[in-house]
Amino acid sequence: MNRKQYFTLIELLVVVAIIAILASMLLPALANAQERANMASCQSNVKQLASASIAYSMDYNDFLPLCYQGSGTRDEPYWISEIYPYVGAGEYKMPVPTDFTLAEVFNCPSASETEVKTLNGITWSSYGYPWMFGDAQLNISQPTNYWYFPRKTTKIGHPSQQGLFIDIDNYRRAGWEGDNLDKYDAWEYLPLGRHGGRTTHSYIDGHVKTKHITEDEYGKIFLHVVDRQCPKCMF
Repeated sequence: MNRKQYFTLIELLVVVAIIAILASMLLPALANAQERANMASCQSNVKQLASASIAYSMDYNDFLPLCYQGSGTRDEPYWISEIYPYVGAGEYKMPVPTDFTLAEVFNCPSASETEVKTLNGITWSSYGYPWMFGDAQLNISQPTNYWYFPRKTTKIGHPSQQGLFIDIDNYRRAGWEGDNLDKYDAWEYLPLGRHGGRTTHSYIDGHVKTKHITEDEYGKIFLHVVDRQCPKCMF
């Protein structure tokens, strides 16, 4: 007569221990694979935004989108509303509906809730666009302040060196700039390093990098266009 075979307690504990060991080995690999996928998606997003800005400039006499044209609210034209149709996201309606959902291309998949602010039910982009590429308010109030004039792609002397979009923590920006969350300016908004300490950013010529960026590199990449020692970059 056949007797039923059962796991003994010791055998069960051995199996559980083996599973735990395998899980401890596999979970980091799975997490790394997820982060690599997020980084690739982020690079694709930033590439699309850069391409959309260049496409916009082709339709507007080489001018890049203004960073913003009013007080910085979502109900006034600014860089996202200007390039929205160019990323295949449809029309950006103003005033913005309360049920409006920003297209996924405008947010890094690795951005956490502590880095992406929601205001009036609307999520702001986790990418930043340079304030120096056009500020209508400063154009009016400070007409001699050429740092914030509209910029032409053909007037940027070093398109492969001038940064365009970058990862940004707009919750931290909110403490400095109120509602002006997905724009960046000067040194106080250094790269986040979401991807294993690396930051995704694009350039005027359309290429994209994800790398560690020091403070000096940040200045060279993202303030290059307003360098007073670079007259070819001026407009």
